[in-house]
Amino acid sequence: MRLIEVPAKTGYVWFRQGIWLFRRNPFAFLMVFFAYLFVMTLISRVPLVGPVLPLLFIPGVAVGFMAACRNMIAGKPVWPTVLVDGFRSYGGVVARRLLVLGAL
Repeated sequence: MRLIEVPAKTGYVWFRQGIWLFRRNPFAFLMVFFAYLFVMTLISRVPLVGPVLPLLFIPGVAVGFMAACRNMIAGKPVWPTVLVDGFRSYGGVVARRLLVLGAL
């Protein structure tokens, strides 16, 4: 892996782009975020393994957040089910790798 150095201004640009994207459809962002919180709370209540399960799902859910951003930029509707897009849309091999990454 190669480290790519970028000027500090790039971080500011990314931040501004994130604000622009949020302002484009704040309801969709909030809906996806609260769906994430709700599901992770339910998962963490599973006896014995509950506190560990959310950690397994974080990499796949992060891909789901990126898919939600992609859909917002494309003008497509965004639903809470986009959070499982990382596990569902790219095949079983990718889903297993995301779970292994969460386990690590």
